[in-house]
Amino acid sequence: MKNSEDSAISSESPVLIISDITTEIAICHSYFKALKKKDPTMKFAKPALTATRINLAACGVPLRSHGLDVLPIPDSFWPVPTEVSDRAVCETQPHIQQLIPYVTLINEHNQLFVYGRGEKGGEKRLVGKLSLGLGGHVDTECGGDLKEHLALEALRELKEEASLTLSKEDILFQALLSDQMPDGNAVSAGSVHLGIWCVAFVTSSDIGKLEAGIINDGDWLSLDVAAGMFDSFETWSQMIIRELQDFGDSRNLLV
Repeated sequence: MKNSEDSAISSESPVLIISDITTEIAICHSYFKALKKKDPTMKFAKPALTATRINLAACGVPLRSHGLDVLPIPDSFWPVPTEVSDRAVCETQPHIQQLIPYVTLINEHNQLFVYGRGEKGGEKRLVGKLSLGLGGHVDTECGGDLKEHLALEALRELKEEASLTLSKEDILFQALLSDQMPDGNAVSAGSVHLGIWCVAFVTSSDIGKLEAGIINDGDWLSLDVAAGMFDSFETWSQMIIRELQDFGDSRNLLV
């Protein structure tokens, strides 16, 4: 099998999906490297910051192949090797995880900011779902400090989506969200994304204009009210609701 950077791979070449995990990852990364070698200045139409399952496991974050997990963030996670990859390719490759900052806002009344996913959102599989997480794909290379890079990307998303201005110290990292549940014969949204769950404590008046078509009908709800609407939430938010219920008071979260 050819798997070198000198292999002729064009932007139109398909990426093979095969059963051997190690071989599949090698093929995907050979694909990305070949494109970059062909044109170092090339930009993917939809870039995404990614990490492989193998590298995540080596950094203390082994992901199950099936199940829902809220995982603690070990210090060993932050040096994980990352790469900006072609999001269109990654959407079919569960062995490459797209890293997504996912920020839950909590106000002065201990209420959660809840919104509906709009039709202009980048993840069509989530349109119409309720969400507790602001944020999205990271489309820039990490220069070295992944924690700071993700915090800054989260701040950018908060500014775009909710006209919210915070500092990186306000972004409090809590856990990793892994949804590896199957979706019939399709690749599920959760299986190709790893959520980096953060919280930010704000006042209700900090929220400004919401991004049209992306953030629909934002409102502040108590945990009990949100839990009563459990089935309407996307999976990561359902996982957060259960986690917050275990804490009893969201202000007891690790800060």
